[in-house]
Amino acid sequence: MSHVSAAAVFGVPLLTAPPTRIHLTSAGVDRRTTNATFVVHADLDPDRNRTTVATPDGLVLSGLERLSTDLAITLPFTDAVAALDHLLRRDVDRASLRSAIERRGPKGRRRALRAVDFADTASDSPGESFTRAVFDRFGTPAPVLQHRFSRAGEPDIVVDFWFPEAGVVVEFDGAVKYQHREYLRGRTSEQALIDEKRREDRLRTFPEVRFVIRLTWADLYDEWGLRAKLRRAGIRMSR
Repeated sequence: MSHVSAAAVFGVPLLTAPPTRIHLTSAGVDRRTTNATFVVHADLDPDRNRTTVATPDGLVLSGLERLSTDLAITLPFTDAVAALDHLLRRDVDRASLRSAIERRGPKGRRRALRAVDFADTASDSPGESFTRAVFDRFGTPAPVLQHRFSRAGEPDIVVDFWFPEAGVVVEFDGAVKYQHREYLRGRTSEQALIDEKRREDRLRTFPEVRFVIRLTWADLYDEWGLRAKLRRAGIRMSR
């Protein structure tokens, strides 16, 4: 099974829509073939990374290292970062991944290696990965991920992004955050929103915090609106 379909089965986040057909790879196939159900691709690395994983349903999937390599080479930078942040958290080895990419042909290799170097296991969600990639595209200073604000006698506050030079906290809010049972921990969505507002109010009391920005998926797709928010908060952009 090819990387796109294997990613869907393994639960690797894909920012683009999942495939409507099953993608397969086949050694010795020298051109893409398709029908209503399958898309068969040539094996891009037939002599290496041949480890496979069989699911209880009998599917044979590319191993995680091979999957990471194929995704890095074929996906756009932002999508590759979201996938690689996730896969590196699942113990894919970064050095082995770089080596596998360097064995491939030149097509997509430079972008893939940049995505591997940029990937960060501290990104907690696809939304945070996407946000980091957007910041990189804008040329902002590199934010600190999962920065912890501490004060004696109070619970710590861990934020998604901290720009210390500007004194700005950026938090990504996916809508699922207020609906997912793991996050809610027995609370209603309304109570979770109230708790989040209190947390933000407490965050603003730290003297080093000048500004707090909350971003949604809609903000990430509105380039000029997002640039305006960052500019108002005092975050520099070089591109």
